[in-house]
Amino acid sequence: NTVVNWADGETGIKTVQVPIIDNADQEREKLVQIVLSSATGAELGMREGFLMILTDEFVPGFDQHPGYFGIGGGFRVDESAGFVEVEVVRYAGNQGQVSVDVFGEEPTLTLLNIPATQGVDFAQPQNPTLTWADGEAGPKIMQIPIIDDFEDEGTETFRLRLHNPQGADVAFDGFGISIIDDDVIQPEGLITFVNRESFAPESNGTLNIDVARRHGTLGTVTVDYQLWDNGGSVADDFIGAMDGQLAWADGEGGVKTISLTIDDDADYENFHSIAPILSNVTGGARLDRQRDNNGISVGLAFLHDPEDQSEGADGD
Repeated sequence: NTVVNWADGETGIKTVQVPIIDNADQEREKLVQIVLSSATGAELGMREGFLMILTDEFVPGFDQHPGYFGIGGGFRVDESAGFVEVEVVRYAGNQGQVSVDVFGEEPTLTLLNIPATQGVDFAQPQNPTLTWADGEAGPKIMQIPIIDDFEDEGTETFRLRLHNPQGADVAFDGFGISIIDDDVIQPEGLITFVNRESFAPESNGTLNIDVARRHGTLGTVTVDYQLWDNGGSVADDFIGAMDGQLAWADGEGGVKTISLTIDDDADYENFHSIAPILSNVTGGARLDRQRDNNGISVGLAFLHDPEDQSEGADGD
């Protein structure tokens, strides 16, 4: 066990050295789990990582085997870095030209960190293919784009996957990339959807969309909202106003709710998506996930019509 300390006012990276024991055994790669625990004075973000030990012993027939592909461990990156460099290795052989594609993948389940979202937190590499020539082995670097935003969201994680191997097999992948949130929010606060997605059955009568002011309460702040309908007419789904303004007084934070009255009609519509849009924030606050200075933040809401389709047809 090792204790790592930061002094008052100190930030940045500390390095822990893990001794590696070299032996003469011809063996496959091995994983060592690194776990952080018992934090004092701060909260843990990424709680675990993995150290991969690759053999460097001479393997008979090395130059007569194409080898294997692997990802050289997990990685961490600051959100504002723009990209993360991923190390992919060809090992245990170098016969023939080989290639493999590198992709980021949203995790289906993570107990340690918040799942990152493709297109929101990370993007796919423009050219995902890495190639090794005949007789070449060892690591190559792929850059995975990281998308910066203004939302205080904690440490988010996505997975690295190797696809479409040509000439050699994939031995191991699936390691995590942890995106460390480094946003600094001004004292007027951040205006954000509480949930990126909202849901209501049509029979509920009301669709509630919660918007919060977080991380600052200096001054009076307002934000406009409106609905954009994906593939239909908003007026057919709701009764009354479908746009308006939310306001927080000086010193006030917390959640405001947009309540929309649903028109529960007899038409069978299955799922229907609507995009609530926040715009025109005033008072110095910021919208989360604001891109390209377009001044808007977009959420997603779903209406579900549980009416039986055949019944709806009979009633026509």
